[in-house]
Amino acid sequence: MDFDIDPQAVIFGAIVLAIAVAALFSRDEKREKRDRAARVRAGHAVSLREPVRKDEKDFRRLFPELQPYFHPEKAILFVREARRIKPGITTWRFPAGFNNWRVVVKPGNPHPLYELRNIAGRTTAVFGYEAQGNGAILHIGEGELTVDVVDHNPHASYDHPTGAFRWSAKRGWTFERE
Repeated sequence: MDFDIDPQAVIFGAIVLAIAVAALFSRDEKREKRDRAARVRAGHAVSLREPVRKDEKDFRRLFPELQPYFHPEKAILFVREARRIKPGITTWRFPAGFNNWRVVVKPGNPHPLYELRNIAGRTTAVFGYEAQGNGAILHIGEGELTVDVVDHNPHASYDHPTGAFRWSAKRGWTFERE
């Protein structure tokens, strides 16, 4: 059997293949935002391999008291799970948003205190938890992280004497510094 290969057909095929591969691997910013919002709504953690954008860097720089535990995405995952936990539970392992951690609930005034403990049992963060109709308020130091998870667009806001932010999966970040 003898095959005749047309060089123009090979070049045309290579061009079509290159365009198809480029289309598969290209992603625009709008699509990335939509995908990220869908993953947050579904309750899935966002990949740590995603590039750190400027607004994420600003969050880390402007609100060091929330680092590294209280990112709004983690708080949304945590509040969703905490709303499903039966009243009276004093400890649970591997809560959503805090993988490889344990939460111990202790009585507090005016709201219970949640201790975030690592695998070794060392307390790494303490915050007050106040259940609300649409979510919860996490009392972290002098600030309040308000999380709304009932809405189709989960969002969080943080109010502190030195500044504030608003965050949602759809709209991203809005910062206010005082």
